[in-house]
Amino acid sequence: MKNINHKHPAKRWVQLLGFVFLSMVLAAGFWAYTTPEMSLHWDSIASMCGF
Repeated sequence: MKNINHKHPAKRWVQLLGFVFLSMVLAAGFWAYTTPEMSLHWDSIASMCGF
């Protein structure tokens, strides 16, 4: 009887590469958020919401 939950090795590599790519994008976004010209200010967010 075959194991239905066994993943194909190529699929595992695709998932690993996707995880690495997502981690890089999130790290770059977090780094960009820490720079003064890219940081969000609460008053601009409130004005976009109509407050």
